[in-house]
Amino acid sequence: MKNNNKIFACLASCLAIILPVPGRIVFGIFVLIHFILTVMLTTLLSHAIRQLKMESLRLGIIALEITGLTVLYQQFLNAVCPLAAFTLGFAIYLPSISAVILTILSAQSFHSVKENLASKILESLHVSAFCIVMFILRDILGFGTVTLPVWKDIYVIKLPVFLKSVSFSSFFATVPGALIITVLSLFVYLKFDEYSQNGVTEND
Repeated sequence: MKNNNKIFACLASCLAIILPVPGRIVFGIFVLIHFILTVMLTTLLSHAIRQLKMESLRLGIIALEITGLTVLYQQFLNAVCPLAAFTLGFAIYLPSISAVILTILSAQSFHSVKENLASKILESLHVSAFCIVMFILRDILGFGTVTLPVWKDIYVIKLPVFLKSVSFSSFFATVPGALIITVLSLFVYLKFDEYSQNGVTEND
């Protein structure tokens, strides 16, 4: 059951980040920074709510927290890279869904603040690593470019023309293409992780 919860949390978190965001590396970077920050703050806030015995108000408080953090982060993006802020639009709110899934819905038990924070940061980094690989693949295969953030702009590196000559590769830039490659890649990753853990257990 625990493994099923992990698979659901990983899949839901990744899809909530990858699908609504344009398949460019630069947008993935900005969205994943917001995701990690939200996971950290939501984890700390959940512990504070538990210590203050305010569980009945938890959902409302966390909703206010993620909304406020997202608004502040959007203002930060407007100052750092206005084009990214304009392109992402309301999609910038969706990493908050992934953060809630990772910090609340997938929580098995409460430990110390330090242990939970370290655990959730590690999980968010795993999700972020997987997502950034997906953004890289979509950017390179779908558009034939590498996009990076620079001050108040986006730097576009155009790759050799032969990458664009494969018509099927542009499919990865679409939402259905992103869905298929994300689900298949995540399935392979989780299976590999499961086999690795089973191998370690058998050796012990």
